[in-house]
Amino acid sequence: MTVSDEGLDTQVVIVGGGPVGLITALLLARWGVRTKVLERRTAPSPLPRARALTARSMEVLRSLGLEERVRAVALPVEVTGRHYYFGRSLTDPDFRRLARSRASRQTEASAVPPAICTQDRLEPVLRTAVRGTPAITLLTGVEVTAVTRHGDSVEVGYRPVGSGPALSSRASYCVAADGAHSLVRDALGIRMSEPEEASHNLNILFEAELNPLLEDRRSAIYFLDSGEVHGYVMPGDGGRRWLFNQILDGPYRPGADDTDRCADAVRRIIGAGGPAVTVVDRQRWTGVSRLAERFGAGRVLLVGDAAHVVTPFSGIGLNLGVQDACNAAWKLAGAVGGWGGPALVETYGPERRAVAAWTIDEDRETMRAARPADPAQGAGTGPASNDQAGLGRWSAWYGRMLERRNDQGLVFGYHYDSTAVLPDGTPPPRGDDPFGEYVPTGRPGHRAPHTMVEPASGARLPVADLFGPWFTVLAADAAPLGPCEALHGASGLPPLRVHQVTSADPGTDWTELYGIAKDGAVLVRPDGHTAARYHSLPADFAAVLRRDLRRLTDPPQGAQR
Repeated sequence: MTVSDEGLDTQVVIVGGGPVGLITALLLARWGVRTKVLERRTAPSPLPRARALTARSMEVLRSLGLEERVRAVALPVEVTGRHYYFGRSLTDPDFRRLARSRASRQTEASAVPPAICTQDRLEPVLRTAVRGTPAITLLTGVEVTAVTRHGDSVEVGYRPVGSGPALSSRASYCVAADGAHSLVRDALGIRMSEPEEASHNLNILFEAELNPLLEDRRSAIYFLDSGEVHGYVMPGDGGRRWLFNQILDGPYRPGADDTDRCADAVRRIIGAGGPAVTVVDRQRWTGVSRLAERFGAGRVLLVGDAAHVVTPFSGIGLNLGVQDACNAAWKLAGAVGGWGGPALVETYGPERRAVAAWTIDEDRETMRAARPADPAQGAGTGPASNDQAGLGRWSAWYGRMLERRNDQGLVFGYHYDSTAVLPDGTPPPRGDDPFGEYVPTGRPGHRAPHTMVEPASGARLPVADLFGPWFTVLAADAAPLGPCEALHGASGLPPLRVHQVTSADPGTDWTELYGIAKDGAVLVRPDGHTAARYHSLPADFAAVLRRDLRRLTDPPQGAQR
C-alpha cells in the first residue's frame, strides 16, 4: 500500500539539478517515484569542475543504463594517460611522472573501470536522460525561496530567477542537492563544521595546441611550479581545451577579470616557446573541507556538497555525492511506496555521514601536503634537490602520492552500521592501510564484493549486474531456498529477487569470498551493500527472510545503532 498523495503535486522535490541531484532523480524514477527537480541554471556550467568518476560511481551509472553514454563523452586514456606529472612547466626537461594505481587491482575490485568525464560533459548526458524519464519534471532557471516542513509533507517555494510569480511545490520528501552554499541547509538551521586553512584558487579555462608538447609526458594531471605561478593543468576536451587551476598563494596573482594576466599566467606554466593561449572562462574559488552536523531533518535530506565539501585535491567530492544518492534513493522509495517505515529514512544520515567524515579527514591530510610547510616555499623556492627534480613546492605532495597512489580502501572499503544492516557478530576485516587497501568481504554493511557469477540462466556476468531497485538474495547451489521467491510483491515488503548462482571463473568460489557455506546465502540491499548474511540456511528460510526484510525496512524509531 502506497502513502497517500492527496494534496501533493509530486512525491519528492529535489533542490539542485547538478550531477548529484539528477542522479538522485534517475535512481528514484527506477522505483516509480515521481520527482520535481528545481535548478537555478538554465545550462550546464561551461567549466569542467569535477571530472573523476570512481568505479563505484560508474557502477551506479551502469545500473541506470548510462555507462556507455558517459564513456562516449569521457576523456580516453590516450589523452589523460595514467600518470601524474611534476615540473616547472609543461616543457620542463627535468619533469617527473608518477604512475597511478595499478589497473590489475582495479579489475579485482570491480568489473566497471573508472572514468575521467568532466562535469560540463557529464551534465548534458544526465539532463538528456532526465528529460526522457516521464517520472521526472526538470525545471531550470528557477530559484528556491523557502522550505517549509509540515507534519507529513514539505513545501518548497520557488520563482523564476530574477523576477516572476511565486510558485510552490508540495511533496512527501525534499532532497537538498543545492551545493556548498545550500539554501535548504541554512533554512533547516544545520551548521557546517569550521574549515581548516583555505586554499584560494583561480580556474582558468583556456584553449591552446598543447598536445604536440606532451607526446612523451601524457598525464591525467600536470602539477606545475614556474617559480611565480603554480597550480595544475588538466585536459578539458581532449583537444585544444584545458583547465589551469592556479593556487593563489604565490607572488603572481591575476584577477579573475584580467584576461591578459590570466593568459600570461598560463603561458608561464606552459614554458618558453609554447603555443598561443586563448582564455575562454575563469572563476575564483576557495578550497575547503567541511561537514554538516546532520545530513537532514525530518523529511528533508542533504546530499552532495550540501552535506559535505571536499577539495578537488581528493578527486572524490562528486563521487561522495553519487553514493549519497544511491543510499538515499531506495530508502525514500520505501517510505513513499509504503514498504519502508520512517526510521528507514533516518538511517541515511548516520550511514553516509560516517563515510564523509573519513573522506574529509583524508582530504585535509592531502591539503596539508599540498601546502608548503614554510611560507617561503610558496613561490617555488624549496630545497635545490627538489627544484632540480622539477618538484618545487610540490615536493611534499609528491611524497604523499608516492605513499598513496592507490585509494581502493576509500573507494570500496567503507561500510555501514545502522538498523538497515543486520550484523552477524563478525568484526570488519583489518588491513595495514585502510585508505589504500581494499579487503573484499561479504560481511553485513560492506559493499557486496565483485565476482563473476552464473545464475540459473547460465549467462556469465558481474554479480553487481544482478542488483537493482530491489533486494537481492544470492544463494549457493545447495541452499534450501523454499518458497522465498513468493515474497516478491508481498504486502508491506520491498521488491525482492532471488538468484542461485555459481562462480563463473575457474579457481574462484564466491561463497568463500562472501563467507558463507555451500548451503548459505546473503541478502543484498538495493545500493549494493550486504544487508544480512546466512552462513547456512534454515529449513524455514522464507519465514526468516520475511522477518528480516521487515526488520531492515521498518525498524522501530529511535532504534539506531
